[in-house]
Amino acid sequence: MSFMNNLQEDLIKELAQKNNWNYVITRPSLIIGISKASAMNFALNLAIYAAVQKEKGEPLIFPGSAFAWNAITDHSSSLTNARFQLWSSTNKQTANQVFNIHDGDKVRFRTIWPKIEEYFGFSHYEQKFSEDKTVPNLILPEYMPKQNELWELMAKRYNIDAGAFELTSWMFMHIIVNLPFSPEGDLSKARIYGWTTTTDTAASYTQCFDKLKAMKIIPK
Repeated sequence: MSFMNNLQEDLIKELAQKNNWNYVITRPSLIIGISKASAMNFALNLAIYAAVQKEKGEPLIFPGSAFAWNAITDHSSSLTNARFQLWSSTNKQTANQVFNIHDGDKVRFRTIWPKIEEYFGFSHYEQKFSEDKTVPNLILPEYMPKQNELWELMAKRYNIDAGAFELTSWMFMHIIVNLPFSPEGDLSKARIYGWTTTTDTAASYTQCFDKLKAMKIIPK
């Protein structure tokens, strides 16, 4: 959790005590959803990367490290986050509590990547990694800006958003696929309080990609 998040939590607790109201703090994992206003939009970055690789006739290479490929990486689908926030904010027992929230299906990139390949019509590619498990396959902040001219051609060919690259943060995606630790959250507290939902992360990616196609951000 960042320094700024700590400050925000301290402020919320202080205001709640002064004004006699309750709060619930939720801590999501890697959020996947649709938002043009968020640079930390992993699904958007991944979709544009996949569209570029497909256009180039190249495989969907996992751009990160072997460690991140194999690590449990909890995802927090945006609809799951919203449902949890509604549930917890209307449950008296959860007042003034802090919860981790994620999909609960304990995914690894190695398990969902073949489904992403299939969605975008790639042939399956056996990923290759460096012997050093921390070395990435691609440096996205260097690789993807070089594809901007190709994206402009794709925008004309497929009638999609030529400015979509401006919505991305390749450094954010690069960081996520090269984390040196497993971003795994403990849902046990939420379960104890009665939260029973588990979300299919791969299905959430599919929903996001479908919406991006409908918004003409990636080719159909």
